[in-house]
Amino acid sequence: MALYYALQLPPTLHWALRVLAQVQASHATLQRLESYDNLPMEAPLTSDLLPRIPETDKRGRLTFENVQVRYQPHQAPALTHLSFDVLAHEKISVVGASGSGKSSLVIALLRLLELDAGVIRVDGVDIASMGLHDARRQVAYIPQDPILFSGSVRSNLDPFGVFGDDRLWAALRRAQLVSMVASLDEPVAERGRNYTVIERQLLCCARIWLKNAAIVCLDEPAAASWATPKDYALQEAVRAECADRTVLTVTHRLNTILTSDRVLVLEHGRVAALGTPDDVLATPCATMATLLEQWRAAQPIT
Repeated sequence: MALYYALQLPPTLHWALRVLAQVQASHATLQRLESYDNLPMEAPLTSDLLPRIPETDKRGRLTFENVQVRYQPHQAPALTHLSFDVLAHEKISVVGASGSGKSSLVIALLRLLELDAGVIRVDGVDIASMGLHDARRQVAYIPQDPILFSGSVRSNLDPFGVFGDDRLWAALRRAQLVSMVASLDEPVAERGRNYTVIERQLLCCARIWLKNAAIVCLDEPAAASWATPKDYALQEAVRAECADRTVLTVTHRLNTILTSDRVLVLEHGRVAALGTPDDVLATPCATMATLLEQWRAAQPIT
């Protein structure tokens, strides 16, 4: 009898261990759900505190006043007392080492991260007083690795079906994509895998031409320190079509810096230098010295 019960023990133990594992997994799921439930709510999508900025008043002047943000309450600030002004229609290169605050600047401008302190103004209006839709409508963002949605070129350019074919083709033409796109109904794979990074960024440009945003943020690919022909196509599209918009370009490329009106250098979430390309390149700044050294080392040997 003892031998019989001993033989029954392993399956029982196996069942008990399996149930215990399921209980632990369920507990972890409940903890995760509780953490999601405790996340702070986003600000309202709309606000009645202020009227929207009229289209005729959109010029793209941008002001950061003592801005401080952090990703978690226990973490050090990603931006600390960050203050600078950008004039309407000005073209600014944003430069800095990894972790210097370049991405945090864009995230704060898009209100994906709310401020600990300070104010961000667009055309004189505090974006914290706007609804999220209105605040984000002021800014068009071209990320370093854009994500397209599975569907068609048309659905990626105009997901709500607002524009006619003529407007969509005009946007593709301005983004220098007419030769690449045979039809507006051409399929787009999940995450845009059937396009290169630059082609995806150009499609984002075409989407921007359909959006009347006063400020454009471009995050250049970090694949190389010199531009390829397709990179030049992206730069030319932005330069040609954003003459009446303010442009912030997060970059590490010298040719982009040299064609900017001014250069903003960030170090540890603060302004290390701000001025014309010639002035900033002449500044004894560790970030610019490193950038120049990397650029010289990356030049192809001829």
